[in-house]
Amino acid sequence: MSHSLNLLNLSDFQKYIQIRTVHPAPDYTTAIDFLVSIADRYSLNHWVIDLTNGRQALLISYNYDESKPSVLFNSHMDVVPVNEELWDHDPFSATIDINEDRMYGRGTQDMKTIGMQYLHALIRLSKQEPKQQLNHNILLSFVPDEEISSVNGMHVLIHKIKKYNIKFAFDEGIP
Repeated sequence: MSHSLNLLNLSDFQKYIQIRTVHPAPDYTTAIDFLVSIADRYSLNHWVIDLTNGRQALLISYNYDESKPSVLFNSHMDVVPVNEELWDHDPFSATIDINEDRMYGRGTQDMKTIGMQYLHALIRLSKQEPKQQLNHNILLSFVPDEEISSVNGMHVLIHKIKKYNIKFAFDEGIP
């Protein structure tokens, strides 16, 4: 399998791709519930933050300590609209073609893969023995509406997370 597919739990990644967070009616509730279930499975700290217009964001952290500054790794849950008849595979099936060493699905490149990579890197860190003593908190954010200018997403979230003492933020990235 390709390098990026080896970096994360494929079952979680496939389930995340299968959640239809496509505009104009993204299912953020199911996405957040799914991500919270992963955080709970690994005893990670998490906070669901109400934004505006019924939108929510999710923060996940390992061993959060409010006395420490934080580093934020941001990803978004939404994906752009899809013209399904132009796809060779169902864009929400998360089909893996072993012969081509690929997974097909809306969000495999932008941006669900990065969110899952961040999350599973945090899980690996949380499972290390001896436990790592970090100088900073690591926060992961999963935000709505990035694909439509983030007016109900990050633009609101940044005003609601000041208490997390974020000193550095990394937005998106590439698989």
